[in-house]
Amino acid sequence: MHYKISLLALGLLSVALTASVQATGDWCANPIKTDDGFLNLRLGPGTTYAIVGRAIPSDELVIDTAQCRNDFGEMLCDESGKWVFVQYINSVKEASNIQKGWVNSRFVQQVQCKND
Repeated sequence: MHYKISLLALGLLSVALTASVQATGDWCANPIKTDDGFLNLRLGPGTTYAIVGRAIPSDELVIDTAQCRNDFGEMLCDESGKWVFVQYINSVKEASNIQKGWVNSRFVQQVQCKND
């Protein structure tokens, strides 16, 4: 009986872990149109961090759901949930040298990834 309960617990645990992995997958977004025509990518989650690149509304941003990143050296976290990390940009125009950085989530709209 103990053996059956252990197998059941193991099965439930694997289902829970699979669901949590799927729930934290990357997603795609487009920058919404702004007055100046672009969205700034920053070194960290906030306007006090330096701008490292720009995205335009026709760009597809691949967003990483991780709350903390160390892509630029220091470990940075957004506990407010207002900022998301762009892993890279699929751009129809010439891309900037750095194609990753933090953006304010209110300026992006989730879309179907083009490669899906």
